[in-house]
Amino acid sequence: YNTSMILITHDLGVVAETSDYVAVVYAGKIVEYGDKKSVFLNPSHPYTKGLFASLPSMNTGEKRLKPIPGTLPDPTDLPQGCAFAPRCERATDACRKGTVPMIEVEPGHTCCCCNLKQEE
Repeated sequence: YNTSMILITHDLGVVAETSDYVAVVYAGKIVEYGDKKSVFLNPSHPYTKGLFASLPSMNTGEKRLKPIPGTLPDPTDLPQGCAFAPRCERATDACRKGTVPMIEVEPGHTCCCCNLKQEE
């Protein structure tokens, strides 16, 4: 129909059913973006990975959910660098102090993370 819709939700099931593209936002900033298949099959930002890891599953046999550690930052006093760094177990000084660029993970799928090169 040549129309667009912006859907803001925490429900990844709704995203899977209704969206073609996904922007994962943390502390008001897009940290990962791509088509739904790329983001769901290859989540790259630690926050995106944490969201998927915290979903309940009937297939894994896990008895407890795996929450993302820490708490959200105060939006009026965001930390320098990556706002997710205080909650990220892979954070480095580069994450905490610098401007973190968006990196293309695969064509059309981008992620804002200093540690992508370390994971390869």
